[in-house]
Amino acid sequence: MKFKIKKLNDNEKYACSSKAIKSIFKDTDVYINFGGFSRKFNFNSKDTKRPKIKGTVILSAGINIRDYVSEEFYNDANISFYVINDVNYSEEDERTFIGTYLPMLFKWYKSIMERPETALSGIENFLIEWDNGEFKTHCYRYA
Repeated sequence: MKFKIKKLNDNEKYACSSKAIKSIFKDTDVYINFGGFSRKFNFNSKDTKRPKIKGTVILSAGINIRDYVSEEFYNDANISFYVINDVNYSEEDERTFIGTYLPMLFKWYKSIMERPETALSGIENFLIEWDNGEFKTHCYRYA
């Protein structure tokens, strides 16, 4: 596991602590970053089948499954946390995120990593959205 954390401003937070995500993904080869790539989520220009997002994406996960130049299979997985500016995101919301959505993310990750190589192609994505006090999940793939 590789890790990067970007410091927050006083009025900001992440969906959970680094300790919470490390405890679930401790035995994996996943790159985890908190605000490291960007403070706000943006879709990749290759994402043609984008889910409709109304709220704020607070976590994105992606697994790049195949090197299209060499055609070799590999699993390059990363999880990115984005800044939450919502004062209504409470400790109870964080507990829900840790107890429900991190295990869901791990189950998604394991389901992809356990597929046979012949069933793998493209980039698998998992998003968690925070919208008016509710969590929403989105899964999609692009080639």
